[in-house]
Amino acid sequence: MQRVKISLSLLIFLGIALLFSFLMKKETPPNLFPDLSSATRIEIEEGVILQKVDREWMVVLGEKDLAPADKEKVEVFLFRLTKTKEDALISEKKEKHSTFGVDTGMQVKIYKKTKVLADFIVGNMCADFTSIYLRKTNSNKVFLSKNFPYIMKNPNYWLKVIE
Repeated sequence: MQRVKISLSLLIFLGIALLFSFLMKKETPPNLFPDLSSATRIEIEEGVILQKVDREWMVVLGEKDLAPADKEKVEVFLFRLTKTKEDALISEKKEKHSTFGVDTGMQVKIYKKTKVLADFIVGNMCADFTSIYLRKTNSNKVFLSKNFPYIMKNPNYWLKVIE
């Protein structure tokens, strides 16, 4: 009889622990973008084009000129984009796009050869200065994204510094 009570008590304790574990578990939001490590071209607005040429990132300057890009900046940018989460769905209404700056914000397109891997609009920054509003161009969903990677529209930012 004593064994039954101990076994029952242990079973109840494990059940309560499992319940707490289940209730306390926070669901991780899905990634907003697929793995971008295979990207071969990045277009930021109309001012910056980064192109992979023979496994090296280049900044496209003018019509045909190429200059070496800072590989680390490009790869960190792509890695952080890949890790960007759908932290919070803010709106699905097209009428609200201007409120969040995702109607005319900065457009970014990322390609693997001719296939578009990501195409999105970067909107307004939030009051905490670490979160921004994002919208995929083929969607009306506006997401609040925390710790979004820094994006520069100036091609000089992306250039490799030669010492």
